[in-house]
Amino acid sequence: MGGGGPPYSVFFGNVPYDATEERLRDMFSEVGPVHDLRLVTDRETGKLKGFGFCEFMDLAVAESAKRNLNGREYNGRQLRVDFAGDGDAAAEKKSEKPQGAAATPLHYDTPMGSATASSAQQQMHAAGLGGGGMDAVTARLAEMSPAQLFSVMNQLKTLTQQNQSQARQLLVSNPQLTLALFQAQLALGMTKPPAAMAAAAAPAPP
Repeated sequence: MGGGGPPYSVFFGNVPYDATEERLRDMFSEVGPVHDLRLVTDRETGKLKGFGFCEFMDLAVAESAKRNLNGREYNGRQLRVDFAGDGDAAAEKKSEKPQGAAATPLHYDTPMGSATASSAQQQMHAAGLGGGGMDAVTARLAEMSPAQLFSVMNQLKTLTQQNQSQARQLLVSNPQLTLALFQAQLALGMTKPPAAMAAAAAPAPP
């Protein structure tokens, strides 16, 4: 698991496409208090991507979730619960098929693909962020899995907690890195598109 303090995040994958956050929150609450839980959805179709994140404020509870809920059956599927970057989760079963013709499963140890990465890039371009140099970033993100991306973010979080000035200097001197991290968060559904954020922050009309 990535270092740093709370909240402690775990991935859960192999989620059925009729899953609900309420039911999953109840399940994860069996091991202890849940700080936050979210299922990641495709921004274009609204369909579940087959994975999500659960956060705990207590490291022991997060470890208990991995230990006790990994393999738990939910609507005919065995959930896979793991810390980001552990690399000890079993590979997706090749025999599994998407539920529904339009569904494209994207699990936390599977490359997210060009469609998801490009969609995040388009959202940034619509807000005037990025540029031509982001094409290479998009191609690299498409090759990475959510687990790898989340591990990178955890490492940056740890650096920020241990040496805030060094982390700030790293981001200031590498603006493309800052944009790449934001694009990754968009692709993973961890943050809102820039246009939506601006609309939410805009003052209400008199």
